[in-house]
Amino acid sequence: MPHIHLGIAYEGELDIEPVQILIERILEPLCQITIKRKISPHTGIIGYVSSYTTIFFVQDCVDIAIYLTDQDESSDDRRGQVIEKIRKVNPLYLDFSAIGICDPHFEKWLIVDHNTAKKVFKIENHSVPLPHNDKTPKYQIATLKNVMKDNQPSLHEVYNSLARELDIDFVRTNCLDFNVFCENLIEVCKNCLRNKENSKHN
Repeated sequence: MPHIHLGIAYEGELDIEPVQILIERILEPLCQITIKRKISPHTGIIGYVSSYTTIFFVQDCVDIAIYLTDQDESSDDRRGQVIEKIRKVNPLYLDFSAIGICDPHFEKWLIVDHNTAKKVFKIENHSVPLPHNDKTPKYQIATLKNVMKDNQPSLHEVYNSLARELDIDFVRTNCLDFNVFCENLIEVCKNCLRNKENSKHN
């Protein structure tokens, strides 16, 4: 099984472990991964993409860089902004960069699969809608955790459980921005593997 090294730029501290879990699950059929660098400004990453790109590819020599940012309620072309900043550092890096724009937030990816969410939050009646669906995904997850009666896990544990157990194919089908990220990540991984194979023969 081929092995690749990743760098990940992300926003929230609660995000990074579930992000790693999802990346491993998405790439599992193609390769094994090692995370060389995880880096966060603890806010939106847009203003830091150029410096992170240099850190990833020049300093750390990663095979693939991953950039994850929330769309929030903004109408900005966040994907276009990230692409432009990577291009300014070196346009060749775009072939080895995967970009995830979570719309509106990363938490939506974790809770789109309601059946898994009900299992994680120990909601026994599977015929009812997932409670608190009037809230944003971030607050829906927090509220569902807070109303759990027995052995209430930490929010950190909840995020990780959701990432480990969600149905990847279901989320890809029902969450366009997650599917775009998956397709981008798989394409970039294949670019990387082709590049490694070609290097062996040169």
